[in-house]
Amino acid sequence: MATAALPVGLIEVLQNPLLKEHVSAVSEDVNSMDEAEGVLLVEYLLKKEIPNEVWASIVEYLSPLVACFKSTTTRAKRAAGLLQGTYVHLELVDAADLLNSIDVIITAIKTIKELFQPASGQLQEEDELEAEGLIGKETAKLALKLLPLTSDTKMNKELMSIIINSRIPPLELLSFGVQYEKADKEGDVLDDEDERRFSVKGLAHFAYLILVEKLEADKLPAIISAPYLAQVCDPLYRALMQDDDDGSGAQKAAKMLITLARPNGKLAGLTFAEQAIAAEPAPTVQLFIHHMISTENAEVRNELGMGLRSYFSMCDAAGRYLLYATLLQSCPHPNAVYMLILWVKEEVMKETESGKLKNTEAHFTGKKLMQLLGLVMHYDNKSSRQIMEDYDKAASVANLILFCLLRGPRDLSEAVHDNLTGIWEETILDHLETIFLRPVERACKEEKSEAERIMKEVVCRPCSSEGESKEIDEMEQKSEQARKRGAQELIFKIDMLEITLTRLRELMKEGAEHLS
Repeated sequence: MATAALPVGLIEVLQNPLLKEHVSAVSEDVNSMDEAEGVLLVEYLLKKEIPNEVWASIVEYLSPLVACFKSTTTRAKRAAGLLQGTYVHLELVDAADLLNSIDVIITAIKTIKELFQPASGQLQEEDELEAEGLIGKETAKLALKLLPLTSDTKMNKELMSIIINSRIPPLELLSFGVQYEKADKEGDVLDDEDERRFSVKGLAHFAYLILVEKLEADKLPAIISAPYLAQVCDPLYRALMQDDDDGSGAQKAAKMLITLARPNGKLAGLTFAEQAIAAEPAPTVQLFIHHMISTENAEVRNELGMGLRSYFSMCDAAGRYLLYATLLQSCPHPNAVYMLILWVKEEVMKETESGKLKNTEAHFTGKKLMQLLGLVMHYDNKSSRQIMEDYDKAASVANLILFCLLRGPRDLSEAVHDNLTGIWEETILDHLETIFLRPVERACKEEKSEAERIMKEVVCRPCSSEGESKEIDEMEQKSEQARKRGAQELIFKIDMLEITLTRLRELMKEGAEHLS
């Protein structure tokens, strides 16, 4: 083997893409190779010394080479080596170049697998399984690398077929994202881990195609644990949404969640347990919120909202409470906080719709509800300006408290007595007074007074008649008018909030008379 050498003519063909049509000129050299020379050729290919244009079409040189390998075990190992080398090579190629030659690469993958696959019965069962495993893993790895690059239906079908025929069970593929994430967190990562791993983004697109587009969906087990499936897909949702400038990945993640939570689907009614999401539930939701806030497309925003609601719907009450608590503490987007508080209101409605408060199951009533709201309504240590900057949040909290006070029978005395939401307790009402009601009333008074002062001092002056003075006057007047409009809008918003606060005061005072 050490004395084996490649024919000079073949090396010229491999090095120069313009000579590809002259393969026939060296075909006799290839056909006459022994196994040692065949191994040498494979190793030469793996060194990536051939040009990019030639690499995708290396299959042209493989057909006569197969006869060199007398051992089918060696044949399988060399096939796996070729596929590994192709994967490493693709890592170095520009995505646009890959996309242009993806159909050729798919053909190369299929051809390598077919040429080198040991025929049934040629090996002992154990060796045959090892050979199939080697080739299967590498073909799946390559196909998953290519899957995120194309949206072409035909190519997706071909790549999905290659992945499914790799003999790796679909559920095992879906679980790799969780396994990699766990290994990274625990520091249990080998030196060659990156080389052995499948593309997580590819796995995410695989999950989307099999769950949403239903490509090869019949290969999933008929009986499947929804909590398991939803949990193992969690890193895959994030993989779709990361580095996703156009929002298409976030849309796919949303569609996956909507599909998993579909009422008429086989996963209906099954939920996460609190333990299933307690470890780190927020990153996925934070990414959804980020894309919802940043997209300008209303249709996409609505779809992302549906996906986020689906994520919540797959959690039980304890899990949803945990999500709300995490997000209300950390979410930097005021509009998103406003949305979350509206969702909490819906949770209160669900929890009290039976007309009786079940204390053993309550998460969105009583003290637990107040603890949740306490994460966003501690205004006793904020300035009036800061409170008004969070106007939407303050208004939504005020409306939620009003809803909780009124939830139940129309007669207030009965509502206080039934106390469906658990809010009619003296300690809770005193707490609301301290951390929310008084600070917000103070902010309304002070900021309204400031806005009224601005309204009075803004006076429309006639512009100067000529030159630079006229331009300066016009600019100043526009600035003053903008201040005036801002002050008018603030006064209107404060008036609306004050109506709610006044109603809160009246109810709390009247209801306190019925507290025993």
